[in-house]
Amino acid sequence: MEFWVLEVVLIPLTQLPVSLALQNEHLSGTVSFPSIESKREAINAESTHGWELDDHFDGLTVLSAPNAIDLDICAVHGLNGNAFDTWMGATKMWLRDLLPSSAPFQRSRIMTFGYTSTLVDKKSNDRLRDWADELLRQIIYLRTSPEERERRIVFICHSLGGLVAREAMMRLNTQANKFDGLTLEQCGLLFLSTPHSGTTQADWNAFLVSLSELTTGVRSHAIVDQLRSFNPASVDCGEAFMAMRKIPPFYCLIEGDKTKVFGKDRTIVTQASAGFLGRTADKILNVDHHGICKFDSKFGGYMAVLDRLKRLRGDLIGMDLCLVNPSQNVPGRPNITAPHYPPASNTKFYEGGELRATSHLVGRTEALQDIVTLITPGESNAPKVIALTGIGGIGKTEILLEIALRYRNIRNVFFIRAHDLASLEDAFLDMATSIGHDLLAAHRSYPDPHAVWREFKPSERVRAFKAWLGSADNKLSLFIVDDVDGLLADEAIKAALPREAPVLLYSTRDPSIIGSLQRDSREFRVPNLDTDEMAALMSAVLQQTSSAFSQPSISAEEFEAVANIANGSALAGCRAVTYIVQVLAQSTEGRPAQLFLDIFGGSDWEARKQFLEFKPRFGLSVMETFQISLERLRRHQGAAQTLLQLMAFLSSADRNLDDRKFLSTERPWLHSVQADLPDYEVFAKGLRGQGEYLAELENVSVGYRATLTSPMWLHPLWIECIQQLIGHEGRERWLRQVLSLCNQSWLRDEALDTMIPFARNCLRVAARFRIGLDELIRDENMRQWLEHLAELDEKMLEAPAPYLLASEEHNLVRQAMRALQKDCEDAAQAFNETSLINTTAEGYSMARSRLLVLLRHLRSLEEDQDLHRDYQTAQLHLGVYDVLISIASLFRAGSPMLEHQLRKRRREYVDQYAGDIDRPGLV
Repeated sequence: MEFWVLEVVLIPLTQLPVSLALQNEHLSGTVSFPSIESKREAINAESTHGWELDDHFDGLTVLSAPNAIDLDICAVHGLNGNAFDTWMGATKMWLRDLLPSSAPFQRSRIMTFGYTSTLVDKKSNDRLRDWADELLRQIIYLRTSPEERERRIVFICHSLGGLVAREAMMRLNTQANKFDGLTLEQCGLLFLSTPHSGTTQADWNAFLVSLSELTTGVRSHAIVDQLRSFNPASVDCGEAFMAMRKIPPFYCLIEGDKTKVFGKDRTIVTQASAGFLGRTADKILNVDHHGICKFDSKFGGYMAVLDRLKRLRGDLIGMDLCLVNPSQNVPGRPNITAPHYPPASNTKFYEGGELRATSHLVGRTEALQDIVTLITPGESNAPKVIALTGIGGIGKTEILLEIALRYRNIRNVFFIRAHDLASLEDAFLDMATSIGHDLLAAHRSYPDPHAVWREFKPSERVRAFKAWLGSADNKLSLFIVDDVDGLLADEAIKAALPREAPVLLYSTRDPSIIGSLQRDSREFRVPNLDTDEMAALMSAVLQQTSSAFSQPSISAEEFEAVANIANGSALAGCRAVTYIVQVLAQSTEGRPAQLFLDIFGGSDWEARKQFLEFKPRFGLSVMETFQISLERLRRHQGAAQTLLQLMAFLSSADRNLDDRKFLSTERPWLHSVQADLPDYEVFAKGLRGQGEYLAELENVSVGYRATLTSPMWLHPLWIECIQQLIGHEGRERWLRQVLSLCNQSWLRDEALDTMIPFARNCLRVAARFRIGLDELIRDENMRQWLEHLAELDEKMLEAPAPYLLASEEHNLVRQAMRALQKDCEDAAQAFNETSLINTTAEGYSMARSRLLVLLRHLRSLEEDQDLHRDYQTAQLHLGVYDVLISIASLFRAGSPMLEHQLRKRRREYVDQYAGDIDRPGLV
């Protein structure tokens, strides 16, 4: 028995993990020592018994070489790695200690490749090519016999080692003569957390920073500079790999956990980046970027790696059915579990990553029936194209998923959602692969379709899939594309909607796409949820969200009030209930739902912002959903967003304001107040100059018109989002400008009926954001005028906000009429004390304006149906007329015309009340 002598301690080799294998007619061994110190002592020992010792592992090191070898396996480490330590767990080096005893790899020669992967000051991809060439040369030097040169080989690659192996494959493709003895047909690849697609330079730089900090323990911008040229998005990209005469079979795995780097959890390689050529990287749970290549047992992550190695072995040298699960897929071949083509009579394709097995939809009965009617086969054989439109969060995706589920096992269903052209192509390729080579039969006859399919490039497979879509066997297939305008580029949008599909259903926020496609399309605008549907949806969310908690009590009235805030938006309703349960229910201050209503009924704008930005674990916040629409503005983005900000102060939740009236008002004097208008251009253009910008806003469904002649409606929560996003200074800027223009119209006695409601709306916005008139308005006369309007609002002369409970609305008109009578009496007393006959022109004008405000409020109240319901209100009403008649007589030379009109209207109401109310004394 041999011993390693460590000072006075003798360690038998049989007690250490070791390997001994034949390599080029020499013995190659490895030993794992219990500590770094013991390893150093062994290396520095005076006597090594003729062995050459090192711990660098440069070149190839054979770890296992049994008799009758049937497969070679070579491991390639990544940046700053080591051919041994990279694969070493806490106690085992799995390539040496686990894999050789795992079926079916008992007859595999297993080796690891080491290369100097430390960072060098070289800013080109020559280094990557050097490493790839060295890998191939070492493999060829090892495989000297004819038998070895025929043997298949699998490369196991960690992190940037995968780029080295990819480069090696492309070198085999372009310089086959230089590497005689190894061909592409003999190779297979297993990528462990390899960043195949640096989709943007920023993404790639972020990866490099994390990786360099992880492997070197330092933060260095120089590292990023040295490695930037290896970005696979710019050097030897996937297109070059796809163009090879033969694409080796491969699999991709990615870590499931974030990696600790300088005390912070980092995502080193994203799942999207780790996928390659349409193959998604599968996650290994409970391992990070370090641990995805280190295993100490045959369980956990090792099982996933072993499974992929079995698949690669089966693809290269034949499938051993007793060892491989028949549900596994083989690269380049049809999905074994997919329905055979043509599928059985009771089986249909149901393909798409987001498709569901059970229904999640609540309500929408009428909408679903309307869509089913549209896609039902008719007399015409022309393809049916139906577009679902609507604002973000209205429920388009849920309807599409429900339609897909309803036709499962009735029609072939394909569902796609992509964010760019690359992910779209990947989605098409996944669908083509899931069906497999048999779909070629729909196009033309092939003597060996399996062989043809294996040689097809990805683009050819996608073309075959689209041709199959248009075949007679697919006349009822349903092809669904969700959020098509999320692709942004026109080229990608058109590519996502294949003309071959017999029934095409897609959703979009942009209704202009429908006309631009030059297709016979039908638009279906998804309506707001009605009150009953919203209540049902929120009740369902309450049940789901409260499953782990005691369910908070929410009354029917509170549900209705919360639904009014959500205003038909499915997303807003869901987020509101989740926020009430998860956030507000933790408070001890009162009923959680009432706290939510108080937030939206008061001036706590920070609390409203917190709700808008509230994001559950899965899904978007209300604010994010709104911002996605803004990001999709294609033209005039700056001007359109400026107009949208203005519209947020000209719109109200109750839809009583028409912003077109404000924009279309003629202001020949506008230039004289330009200094007070930072956004002068948007006001100077008026309504006619804003047409293109309004169209852009409508094209991303920020707002929409019920009819062609209707004003554009902004969802109340969109209004709130805009007002929150522009910040305190932005709110003050727009409030000051709108109020200034309203005040100028008042001073000039122009368009007062139009301007006063907008001024009052701005005052309400200011109150909701705790903005006082003192900080907002510097002009004393303007501030007094606005304060008077604000006083009237405080006395509830306005209709209640939509979020008030019904129980708070009773007697509102009577209270308002009593307050108006008091205002009239205060005005009469003030006019008597001032003596309007001798006052200044400015004082006379202010008094006249105050009277006009009182008259307009009276007219507003008279339009309310509740005004005529009881005797007490009628008395108050006629009392207001009496005070106004007395005020009219106080002006210079009186106001005989006004007095006449007031007396006439009073008599008309007396006659009306006499018929409606059976009480005496109304005179």
